Amino acid sequence: MLVETAARLRAAIRASDTAARYGGDEFLVVCEGLADAAETAELRDRLAAELAQPIAPDDQQLRLSATIGVALTDDPSATPDELVRAADTSMLAIKKTRTNSAATKSLR
Repeated sequence: MLVETAARLRAAIRASDTAARYGGDEFLVVCEGLADAAETAELRDRLAAELAQPIAPDDQQLRLSATIGVALTDDPSATPDELVRAADTSMLAIKKTRTNSAATKSLR
């Protein structure tokens, strides 16, 4: 499942972006140079759609669920740790609703 998830993330992002397993079943996607919040939302939605496609190992059809937290900043002094914490905070806020969804937190 983790290998398939990683492959799906790579398929949904640009060649200049980075996807990495962060721990357990969590992944990070790092994207620089997104034009605006609309482009960020488009990427987030593309990731969610890619992950929502069924997986069929051993002729069983499985579906992944994903909660996507997003952190945005135009602050050049924002650290990677701050961005990860902000994305994690937005993800946890969505998890509390118990729905497959996404949230964005801005560090501006």
